[in-house]
Amino acid sequence: MPYISKTPAAPYYTVVFTYHAEMFRHLVDRASTYEGYLGIEAARNSDGTGVAAVYWVERAYGRPDS
Repeated sequence: MPYISKTPAAPYYTVVFTYHAEMFRHLVDRASTYEGYLGIEAARNSDGTGVAAVYWVERAYGRPDS
């Protein structure tokens, strides 16, 4: 997984998630299977909690019910 996502020229959409270490791999694996997925960037604290920005082509693709 690259550190910086290669996103197209704007517009594109970002959904930001908070997570704990055990869920991060699941987030990466699941997000990458959805249509419109562009990439993910994440930062983690020493305790394993973190935040991830997931990039999407269209707003609807970042919705959990899409």
